Amino acid sequence: MRNLIILITLSLLALLCVYMDEASKANKKVMFVLSHDNGKESLLFDDFSEAFPPIFDKVFTMQDGLMRAMKNGYSVIVTEKGKILPGEYLHINEFKEDLSSVKSKDKKWGFIDRSGKIVIPLEYEDAGNFSEGFAPVKKEGKWGYISRSGEVKIPFEFDEASNFSEEYAVVSKNGKAGFVDKNGVSPTGFVFDSGEPFRYGVTVVKNGDENHVINKKWKTIYVSKSHVFPFHIGENVISLRFFSFPPLVKNGEIILRESDADKVFTPVSGPLILFKKNDKYGAIDTEGNIVVPANFDNLNEVTKDKNYVKIKETRDKETPSNKDVSVYNGNGKYGLTDQEAIKKIESADFYNVCSFVDGFAHVEKNGHSFLIDKTGTPVLNGKDLRRVDWKDIYACGRRGDFGFW
Repeated sequence: MRNLIILITLSLLALLCVYMDEASKANKKVMFVLSHDNGKESLLFDDFSEAFPPIFDKVFTMQDGLMRAMKNGYSVIVTEKGKILPGEYLHINEFKEDLSSVKSKDKKWGFIDRSGKIVIPLEYEDAGNFSEGFAPVKKEGKWGYISRSGEVKIPFEFDEASNFSEEYAVVSKNGKAGFVDKNGVSPTGFVFDSGEPFRYGVTVVKNGDENHVINKKWKTIYVSKSHVFPFHIGENVISLRFFSFPPLVKNGEIILRESDADKVFTPVSGPLILFKKNDKYGAIDTEGNIVVPANFDNLNEVTKDKNYVKIKETRDKETPSNKDVSVYNGNGKYGLTDQEAIKKIESADFYNVCSFVDGFAHVEKNGHSFLIDKTGTPVLNGKDLRRVDWKDIYACGRRGDFGFW
């Protein structure tokens, strides 16, 4: 009897320890990836305690509380609470509209939800992402579109198919591209060599060596033999030649032509876009009206009424990067200063310095990548460490693997 009581007591204590351990983990989030010499990666909680031992081949950037990781050659999903969701796949796409297309070990595609549950059967030859309620899927060599319930909405009749964007998708038949709406109707027919999804009210199609920019009235507004890439610069205005050159487009119509300006300056400052023409500066409003003629020698002189607009053409070497940290360049290296009187780091011997996020900054030194705190002290003795969330990506001014599941 006495041994039974001891056994029960020990069992209860073990359960209590498990409960307390789980309760402790419940308040933590997976935040860091630690790389090991054997090429494996482990995951750490936000207090740097271990969430997973080094069992992963590669961990990708977190997206809305979930991250993809490679484990024993297969893709798995790990939650920010330190759980591996059920299912191992050859490939997992990023979640769109709370669903992700996945490729099974027998090379069939379907969709899972954010709990890892299969919600659309793994029966397709290929699949894209959901957008605007539709997803392209491939069956018997042809592409069509399904709804979130798995219902076929547009029949399988295309050789290629893109995701929907701004109510239209790019599809192709017999080597020619066109567009379809959500009823499967093509307003253009299949007359282009290639096409791109709509962005900011325009699409770019190619015929021969010409790129045609077309608006939603299916009117060509710009033709170029060089690459065209719609780039958003603010106030629903886009540039068609990278991000600092005209023409500028708003609502599918050109508001500033190449003949009107040599260069534009972004971002939009209030209601004005500054531009340069023949080494003189002026400004247009976001409707395309020239409100300040290009008569000024520098941007600081550009005014409209009593609204003063000031944009520097070149940045100073010391540039504020967020509210409490600035980065400066000295002899090809970087050091950090804190604008709220946190201790200054005197030794400028880090490379590729990022801004501080949650008290830590990502740096490189001697070929190693690690985190430092605001005193400049390396975290975990300078072990190869990185964040898993988007904050580090933007603080570093780089895309990393964000968005590429």
